[in-house]
Amino acid sequence: MREQMPAAWENMFAWKRTILAETASLPQVRLHDFQGYKPMVSDPEHYVDMVHFDRLAHRLLFLEIRSGREVATEARLSKTEAFLRIRRRRQPWNLC
Repeated sequence: MREQMPAAWENMFAWKRTILAETASLPQVRLHDFQGYKPMVSDPEHYVDMVHFDRLAHRLLFLEIRSGREVATEARLSKTEAFLRIRRRRQPWNLC
C-alpha cells in the first residue's frame, strides 16, 4: 500500500487515531490493532494475499483479543506506526 497508494498509507494512520478518539468514551468498546503484532505480521507465510490470512493467524488474533494485550491506545498506535514505517523499508514483502 505504501508504494502503490501513498495517500491511503498516510491516511490509514490518521484514520486509526480518529476511530480511537471517537470510541474513547464508549465503555463497552475495546479496539484492537494488530498491524504491529509481530508474531503474525512478521511472517508472510500467514498471508494468502495482502489482506487475508491463514487459520493460525486467526487463532493468534482470537487469543490476543482474549488476553487484552493488543488493545489500541495512542501509545500503541504510535509504536505500531513506527514499526510499520521501519519494517517496510527494511524488508519489503511480495505477498501477491
